[in-house]
Amino acid sequence: MSQTRKFSGIIKWFDNQKGYGFITSIEPLNMVDVESQYEERLNEDEKSKKFYQTWSDEDLFCHYTSIKFRDGKERNDGDGKATFKTLEQNDKVEFIIREVKDPNSGIFKPQALDIVIIK
Repeated sequence: MSQTRKFSGIIKWFDNQKGYGFITSIEPLNMVDVESQYEERLNEDEKSKKFYQTWSDEDLFCHYTSIKFRDGKERNDGDGKATFKTLEQNDKVEFIIREVKDPNSGIFKPQALDIVIIK
């Protein structure tokens, strides 16, 4: 597997109660090389080609399980005990993009993963 490309973006919004939100990519997302999390759904002809997906200025879904901590940037619930992964509007982040199956619709969609808050 080749080196995975990292993208930069800004948190458009993030709902701490629900644990998800959206990232607006700083870079255009047209013709992004996507590595599918579900390779088995591709036939042999598709596997032999570079798999490309085109998105047009689409905001990327992000989930709290994809947030990675850097430099101890953790936020707690106020009692000083529990820390949880969260993002705030306008946080600058770095991430990779993967095609992930939406559990509700069954459609494969781009999603931001390995999200790191940058300064």
